[in-house]
Amino acid sequence: MFAGCKSQIAHLSLGGACPFHEPWLDSATNMIHKNLASLLLLAATMGSFTACKETPKTVTGSVELSLELQKKLQPTAVLYVFARRAGQTSGPPVAVKRYPQPILFPVEFSLSAQDAMIPDTPFEGQLSIVARVSQSGSVMPTQPGDIEGRPETSSVGVGASGVKIVLTDVK
Repeated sequence: MFAGCKSQIAHLSLGGACPFHEPWLDSATNMIHKNLASLLLLAATMGSFTACKETPKTVTGSVELSLELQKKLQPTAVLYVFARRAGQTSGPPVAVKRYPQPILFPVEFSLSAQDAMIPDTPFEGQLSIVARVSQSGSVMPTQPGDIEGRPETSSVGVGASGVKIVLTDVK
């Protein structure tokens, strides 16, 4: 917001827009520069504190799979973790993350707007999170042998952490 403003403000305020030159003008310009630098530093500091107070725009957690089911994973298997709007059962997910082989369980995941299927899709509100191991590596369609899991709660809010998904539903 303030990038490059110091020289522009000084130029517009006194440093070149004035049709005459007075000795006091130089000291006034220097005083403006010093005060402006302090204000810019204060504004930058306040902005960083505001950012710290915001809720993270992520959903984080872990995906677990029993050793028994891990032994059944194909070499082509891929883990997908995706988020849909709460209550949505079809259409593209809001966000998806792909974890190829080797898949070492438990897998820690983090979903955010950077994982959006469609650019500029808002990553906000309540989301349903699903994890799926696709034995073929392809996210769609679900095939026999694929393994899915969901958190215990049907939806989580953006900013949720510690979301635990246990893969148990063998298709």
